[in-house]
Amino acid sequence: MDCVSHSCSGCQTGERLSDVNVWTTDISKVLNSPRARRKFDEFISNEELEEAKQTLLFWERIDKIQKKRRNDPPRNALLREYKHLYEFAEDYINFDEAEMRQLRRLTQSCPPENVDDILEMAKQSAQKLLADDHRLFCSHLWNQMGR
Repeated sequence: MDCVSHSCSGCQTGERLSDVNVWTTDISKVLNSPRARRKFDEFISNEELEEAKQTLLFWERIDKIQKKRRNDPPRNALLREYKHLYEFAEDYINFDEAEMRQLRRLTQSCPPENVDDILEMAKQSAQKLLADDHRLFCSHLWNQMGR
């Protein structure tokens, strides 16, 4: 196993080269892996990238809501979640007016079949906002490896 052997503030040693190769190819690989996402979160916290931290929290909130929806919770509980998500985006996420308009639809009487599309759109938009931070994370990982 080829591991990262250099340490840095907030990072643990011993990352497998195969993991680093995957994580540095695409941000979705980082976001969809709990371990990689935790490492990314540590990195943005240590670098004090507050906007990225809030965007990652937003992405994670959407992910939790999507999982919760699979269990068919009461509609009122979901509406509260959607309202909190919208308010969080309004306060912390750098979305344009069209993206916010789509999120707002969740808090109104949005047909259930549209909810999945809106949540996925918001998740993809958050992912795009994290692209530059992902590039910094990749550089950080490769620097750890001495590359």
